[in-house]
Amino acid sequence: AHLWYGLAKAMPSVNVMQATASGCKPTLTHPGSAEERCVALMDRMFDDYLPAHKVDTVVLAARWKREDLPRLDATLTRLRGQGLDVILFGPIIEYRSSLPRLLAVSDRMHDPAFVDEQRVDVSAVDRAIGKLARQKGARYVSLASAMCPAGHCLEVDGKGYPVQFDYGHLTGSGSEILARRVVAKYPTLSQGPIAAA
Repeated sequence: AHLWYGLAKAMPSVNVMQATASGCKPTLTHPGSAEERCVALMDRMFDDYLPAHKVDTVVLAARWKREDLPRLDATLTRLRGQGLDVILFGPIIEYRSSLPRLLAVSDRMHDPAFVDEQRVDVSAVDRAIGKLARQKGARYVSLASAMCPAGHCLEVDGKGYPVQFDYGHLTGSGSEILARRVVAKYPTLSQGPIAAA
């Protein structure tokens, strides 16, 4: 959901639709701990909506973990088998605490490296999911590399406000900045209507 705002603004000629719910991952199957609302939403999207409606591209994004790979594999297999173009967004940069708090502590301690030290390493999951996407014929967008080009991660917007309001969710301005970066890095992203899940 935090990506929708920026993508819609960065691609005004594209009808970017959203089907998300907090904590729900867009996969065909779910872990035993998945809430019923997540199962119901994803069943509706994969079994009812997508087969009945023409969409040019399906975007899958979530707080991916390594244990999601088998479910993601099955989901990509089915979507690609239905002839759908799929863009898979990798994990976003995360922190061990909320980014605004970390920035405040960093400023108070006069320690610019503090925020970097509190960043969670998502590189292994990013690589694994990117490899899976390529194997399945899906396009892959590494949010980690878009947020951290040349090793320096986006932390604040042009006004100095944090681009994430907690451990990893984007603010409105953060969503806009990241979407502009993603569209610039992956220009084919803006071709045609997109259904985001």
